[in-house]
This record gives sequence, structure tokens and C-alpha cells, in this order.
Amino acid sequence: MAESTDTATETATDTLAVEVEVASPSACSRTLKITVPATAVDARLEQALGDLQRETVFPGFRKGKVPRKLLERRVGDDLVRDTRDRLLGEAVSAAIRKEDIKPLGEPEFPEDATPPELRRGEAFTVEIEVEVMPEFEIPAYEGLKIRKPVGEVAEDAIDRELERQRRWFGNPERITGPFEEGDRMVGPAKVVKEGDEEPFFTTDDALATVPGDADGGRGQFLGVLIEGLAGIIGGRKVGDAVEMETVGPDGHEIPDIRGKKLKISYEIRDAERITPASDEDVVAAFGLPSVDDLRPQVKLALEERMLSEQRAVMREQVAEALVGKVDMDLPEKLSSRQATALVERQRAELLGRGLDPEQLETQLAEFRKGSEEKARDQMKLSLILMKAGESFGVTVSEQEINSRIARIARRRGERPDQLRAELEKGNRLGAIAVDIREQKTLDRIIDKAEVSDVPLEKWNAEVEAKRSKS
Repeated sequence: MAESTDTATETATDTLAVEVEVASPSACSRTLKITVPATAVDARLEQALGDLQRETVFPGFRKGKVPRKLLERRVGDDLVRDTRDRLLGEAVSAAIRKEDIKPLGEPEFPEDATPPELRRGEAFTVEIEVEVMPEFEIPAYEGLKIRKPVGEVAEDAIDRELERQRRWFGNPERITGPFEEGDRMVGPAKVVKEGDEEPFFTTDDALATVPGDADGGRGQFLGVLIEGLAGIIGGRKVGDAVEMETVGPDGHEIPDIRGKKLKISYEIRDAERITPASDEDVVAAFGLPSVDDLRPQVKLALEERMLSEQRAVMREQVAEALVGKVDMDLPEKLSSRQATALVERQRAELLGRGLDPEQLETQLAEFRKGSEEKARDQMKLSLILMKAGESFGVTVSEQEINSRIARIARRRGERPDQLRAELEKGNRLGAIAVDIREQKTLDRIIDKAEVSDVPLEKWNAEVEAKRSKS
């Protein structure tokens, strides 16, 4: 136990003194047992009551003249709860400073634990868990050998992008079925985990899209990949109820469903089919002078995307090399917070690559389905890049975040302010900043690497061969 520094004369304005016991369940987690002495508890309660008395007006009493006993009878329970919550935050901050802990995220209570009651004349003791940076050395990175795929934008790639843009700016029309490839539907859904009778997740507005042949008939639903989804919802009609089964992916944010059989019930309430927009409509959406400018504009956009993907491929090679060079202790199982952070990091990267929402959600479902080992490598990489970024002095400005948002919005045909509002609503601006910081860190290393060009056709063939073996 750390030596206590509390004194009998402590007042509510003093720096809070706490006793702290530290346990290390793993290399990157700490459990803190924090005790606030009774003198500090009494001081905080007295301060809160005094502040309330000075500001409260009751009928029959002037402001600041309400008797304390009356206040305690009327608002005593609420006052104690509010004081406890403020004291809890102060105590955690004091303990982290005292033990010189550098948390990776917000402290949390142990599973199923709740804050204890605050009582006059008694010490206040609480346990919290916090994730910390494990000990490791940044690996040598000078002279890494990196391959850069180079090539031209093919005509058929322009055709595919034009078709995607026609659908993106197309007109949705309500339909009743039977559903075909690309049709979208919405309705209530519930998910039940094996061994349970009650659903662990329900929603009134689950979205589904009939996958195409290029997807092998599988698609994402509620964030997980469903094999044979095309056969499950293709040919159905509004009002139909369907059931599907899958297994909780290893990288899912909810640890309790990983590897568990899931039964999904879905009722199709409404549906729509996209009538692709004309080239004239797409031209108007992009503000181009004429249809003759459309194909060259799409080619320019694809060339920009190719450069972005080229850089992404180089970063992936650096990331793989760094992960292979570092040995560090990690938790045996990814926590919900860690898994969520990894998914949001991946979401930010995919946004930066210009994927539309449906493509993005499908890629995230693929990511969640990755192995536990792959997820742990991703977490290891995040920690390496965090430490390397600090050593390089990498920072991210508000202007860089705004530039990233503007680029994503341009690729998706949206207004930057609308996209920013969407990201803020989902608390995803932080993930954008992290992705920018990590990319800047990887680019610092690429600048010191030995880079060789490889034809794009050869690179794609190698990637496909590698994918077929996995």
C-alpha cells in the first residue's frame, strides 16, 4: 500500500490525498484500490452543503438563510450522490497522478461493480481498472524494404466507378418485392445468443441489402457477415419474416458473443430499389460543365484514389514489419473497449479510402470476423505507433482533421459540414485524429525505407494468391 499523506486538517480546497493499492492483472492493465480518508469525505460534504445553502431559495426564507437541517431533509440524498460522483472523479485523478500511471483510456469499474455509498465519518473506498501502455522498445525501422505497386487506371475500373456513382445519386423507389440484387430493406430485428431465451439485442430499424454475385451471395447484417444472405432475403417481399444464423465474430466489440451461435429474426417492414441516375444527373451533382467531362473527372478521382491506396499498401507493409519486430505482453482477451477502439480505427481508415457506407459496413464486418491473433496484432500496432508517434513528435491539427473530412465528403458527394456532424454524433472525430496521427507516423518511417516499384498487375496477382491460401 502506498503511504498515506492525508492530514486531520484537510479542507475541501486542499489537494485530495488518497491511499492507493495497485495490482497488475496483466502487462497493460492495473487495478487501483483507492481510499479517501473520512476527513476528506466530511470536508467535501460540508462544502457541498454550504454551497447549496448559499444559493438555495425556499418559500419563507431569504436566499442563503435556509436552515441546513431543512436542506438535508429535502435534498440530502441527491446532495450525497452528487458529492460522491465528484469525489470519485477527483480521487481517481489523484490516484493516477500519485502512482504516475499513464492510462490508455478512461478508467472503469470492474465488471458488475457499482460505486459504493458515501457516508459521513467514514472513509470512501473504491476499485477501478485502467489500461496502461505495456513496456517495449520501438524497433529499428531505418532501411526497411518496401514495395510500391504502380500502374494506370483501367477503362473497366472507370466503368465500375461510373455505375457506382449512378447508383449513389440514383432515385430510391418504394417496392414490395420480390427483392433483387441491390434492393434495400428495413424492419425490426432481434438477436438471441445460444443458451439464452431473451434477445441480447433488438432494433426497430435493421437495414439489409441483397448481395450480388460478386459478393458470393454473402453480406453484412447488423455488422456481422451472413453467409448466403442473398438466398435468405432475395425473392422475399415486404411483410415476410426471415431467420438466419451465424457465429459471433472473434473481433466483435461484445466479448460475450464471440464464438457463440447467434439466431437472428428479421421482419421486413419496408423496402426500396434504386433507379440509377442518368449521366446528366451525375454531372449536375458534381457541378461539371457537360457529360463529356464526366469520364475524365472520374478517371482523375480514381487516380487520386489509386495514389491513396498505393500509400495505404506501403503503410501496411511497414505495419506488418513493425508488429513482427516487437514482442510485448497483451491481455489474453480483448476487452470490449479495446475491440471497439480497433473497429473505430478501421472505420476511420476505410472512410479515408473513400468507401461508401454499404462498402464500409461490409469491410467492417470482414474485419470483425478476423481471428483473435489478427486483432491482437492490430492492438499491438496501435501501441507501437502511439509510442513511435510520441518519439517523432507527431501532432494532429484541427486543420488536418477538417481537410480529411472535406476529402471524404468530396468522394462521397456530401457536404463537409454534414459529414462532420455525422462523425460528431457518432463520437468518431477522435478516431479520425488517431488515424491521421498513425498515418503520419508510418509515413515518417516510409521516408527512411528502401522503396522499389512493382507493376500493379503483378502485385494484384500476388495479393489474390495470398488471399486464396488463407
